[in-house]
Amino acid sequence: MSLRHYLGAWAALWGRYGRVLAFHWRHRRQRPAGLLHEDEAEFLPAALAVQERPVSPTLRLIAWLLMLLALAVLLWSLLGRMDIIVQAEGKVVLSERTKTVAAVETGRVAQLRVREGQSVRAGDLLLQLDTRLVEAEQGKAHNELNQAALVQARNQALLQALELGRRPRLPTLQAINAAHGARVAQAEHAEAARHVLAQYEDVAARLRLLDDELRIQRQALPLASSQAERYRKLAQSRDVSQDAWQERQQAALAIQARLNDARNQRQVLLAQTRRQAMDEIAQARRVIDAARQDIERSAASSALLHITAPVDGTVQQLAIHTLGGVVPAAQPIMQIVPQQGPLEVEAFVENKDVGFLAVGQPVALKVQAFEYTKYGTLPGRVQHISRDAIADEQRGLLYAVRIAMEQQSLPVQGRQAPIVPGMAITAEIKTGERRVIEYVLSPLMQHAHEALDER
Repeated sequence: MSLRHYLGAWAALWGRYGRVLAFHWRHRRQRPAGLLHEDEAEFLPAALAVQERPVSPTLRLIAWLLMLLALAVLLWSLLGRMDIIVQAEGKVVLSERTKTVAAVETGRVAQLRVREGQSVRAGDLLLQLDTRLVEAEQGKAHNELNQAALVQARNQALLQALELGRRPRLPTLQAINAAHGARVAQAEHAEAARHVLAQYEDVAARLRLLDDELRIQRQALPLASSQAERYRKLAQSRDVSQDAWQERQQAALAIQARLNDARNQRQVLLAQTRRQAMDEIAQARRVIDAARQDIERSAASSALLHITAPVDGTVQQLAIHTLGGVVPAAQPIMQIVPQQGPLEVEAFVENKDVGFLAVGQPVALKVQAFEYTKYGTLPGRVQHISRDAIADEQRGLLYAVRIAMEQQSLPVQGRQAPIVPGMAITAEIKTGERRVIEYVLSPLMQHAHEALDER
């Protein structure tokens, strides 16, 4: 058989099938002869009743609707996108945070000015510790400062008096206190004035004695020198002996020696007096500097013993209730919850989700006190993500996230219900989008990948 006859036979066969199919498709809605009426077919056996009864158009419509619905769902899963969220549990806090109050130094409670739940203003005295030891140290430093200031003023007045040759004039009490921040009393000032006057008079008396000696020797020296010169000439002419001339020469030299000695003693007295005064001034300045530092340190310690409120707020978790009790250093005494300030949410994200977070991502905040399906959610944005994890005994490593609240109240039963610190929050952080079909297929793909990797 040739190829042409073979192909012609197949073409005739398939043409016959096509004509039969076209005929039946054109007459598919015509009721073939011999079929019973629908009511009559109910009396036939079940198998024959199905064959004789025409197909209901309702079933066809339902089938088409189901196929269209499946197609729509498929298109929606391919084209539609849904949000990817990370859930985090947290609570509402003030942006300023609760302030923990603690003592810097260990001390005994002298005054307790507040009670649990009391409202305080910034700067109000909350607690005062015993300041007697600090006050004693401060008083000692002030006394050293006063004495050193008087010593410096007294010696400066003495030097000025010796320079000008007049009685010393001690600076006024007000000038000394103003110059050094001292608290010199009037009696101490008067005693210092008497002391410097006595010093000056003693030095002046010794100087007068030396000046008298100088004057006497200066007056005697020309006469002795003149006599020694005459005796020298007479000795040369042999009118007097050499011994007589030498005696007069020795007398003149002795007067000159006494004059030089008196002059040296005067200079030494002035130099020693000045040096001693300057040494005392230098020592007084060192004492003044040290005393000032001690006073500043004592004042700072005294201020730390007066514990004040850092912000306006309410006292909570008061741990001290007994006067005379000991407050350890750096141990929390109470907490001050600020009364004003913007609210934010502090939430904690699990370690597996933190890699998808970024500052500025939108957040939907569900307040557990108000059902979100009925009252809605609050908008917010991620403000800060901690750089290190926080260990939690139950949940493991967590990252703290601060979320800024764009709205601080919810409409509840016709009124705006305020959000207050401490309310529990479930934060849904939007980290991105994905197709619906990806959400459906991702578990299957994950299981398939894991199954293929197993041995």
